[in-house]
Amino acid sequence: MKGCYCLPPTTSTLFAIRWLTSELIRERVMLEARRMLLHDVRTIAKIGHYLSFPDHSYFSRFFKKYESISPEKFRKKYNRI
Repeated sequence: MKGCYCLPPTTSTLFAIRWLTSELIRERVMLEARRMLLHDVRTIAKIGHYLSFPDHSYFSRFFKKYESISPEKFRKKYNRI
């Protein structure tokens, strides 16, 4: 047999691909958020807006969910500016 038979993607395969993509995007957004909080003088609201969050509170909830600390406290704790 010369050809290769490929099975169609299963629901679990599609779910894993979607999950991986979401995780990669979330990690990239968090990396940029941390970088901006430490090295940028913009307000937290403007950083959230720059990262395409609809409002300051949504950005703060998102950040705290994955970093276990609010953006305000993160900036105060680690800021070297």
